[in-house]
Amino acid sequence: MKKLTTLALLIALTQALTACHRTPDRQALVERLPELPQQIADTLAPTKEENVLVTQEPPPSHHPSVLPREPKAQSCDIAYWGFVVYPLTECRPWSDLADGDVAVMERQLESSRWTRPSEGTRWYKLSKSSTRLTVTLVCGLNGGPWFARVTTHTSCDDSVPDHSKLEIVAGPQPFSVSWDGELRDVPPPFDPHWFDSAHEDCKCCAGFTECPTNHACVPQGVNCTTYPARTSHLPSKK
Repeated sequence: MKKLTTLALLIALTQALTACHRTPDRQALVERLPELPQQIADTLAPTKEENVLVTQEPPPSHHPSVLPREPKAQSCDIAYWGFVVYPLTECRPWSDLADGDVAVMERQLESSRWTRPSEGTRWYKLSKSSTRLTVTLVCGLNGGPWFARVTTHTSCDDSVPDHSKLEIVAGPQPFSVSWDGELRDVPPPFDPHWFDSAHEDCKCCAGFTECPTNHACVPQGVNCTTYPARTSHLPSKK
């Protein structure tokens, strides 16, 4: 009898532990999430994948008045690296959720404390959208910081403005924004002071020759010794 009692207790304990570790009903969990704020939902765009929405990239910013201030003897490609804080949202069917995401959602639902975008992923559901949906989506919103680069191209053509592009390299989705101008002209909310390291690759324009000793670009036929060494064309971020 004692053995049977012990066996019954073990069975009951096993069942209790199994219940504690049972995989939660993911669909029911998603339904408990708060609805994605409309102002964020309005920034989403569909992808090639069915029922997958991501943060839409802003259109390029063109300012024809932003032109080189002096004729160029060389064109340059300048690269900057840094980290940016920017909210990125990705919405997918709840069936795509990873086990780790489910655990985070459960903890989020247990706490009423708001998580700022820079503190990690905040989870929502999206049941209504201007894009036709066949299922309720679960959306992860994360503000980074994200590893990013800015590339600036200066042209030999004086009528062509400098052009720059910011790309988030290590985000949950491809994201970029482009504009006419240098790093210091980056559109908000991005800040040029977020980027520190830089590299430039320059070449002489037509009609100019690179001096072998100091790498200055001089008009063809001009003696290189009369020209100073080429200075860096990395623009100021002020």
